[in-house]
Amino acid sequence: MTGSGNIGVIRDFEKRKSIVDYHTGIDGLRFVEEHFDRYFNDFVLPFIIQKVNCFDGIILFDYCTSDEFYNIFSVYFSMFKQRDKAYRDFLEMSIELKERLNAGDELGDK
Repeated sequence: MTGSGNIGVIRDFEKRKSIVDYHTGIDGLRFVEEHFDRYFNDFVLPFIIQKVNCFDGIILFDYCTSDEFYNIFSVYFSMFKQRDKAYRDFLEMSIELKERLNAGDELGDK
């Protein structure tokens, strides 16, 4: 749909634009998710593996007050909030698209 050009399958411009925006939104979510996962794997997980006794569940508290801890987890929680917002925005856009597609006939004449 995004690369089909103007072949007149959906005549309603707003519906076409919403469909294209939906696909663009999916790409945006992939981008956010990839960076979130990469940060977790590159920084958060190694820190936890180094500083937490996973067998006993004991955190080495000396490291919880370090600048390294604050920096790693501040960025992580900031990225978590950005990721959450991206998913909420995408959900809202998806609901609007569904309502727009359900309003009128399949070709967008209404």
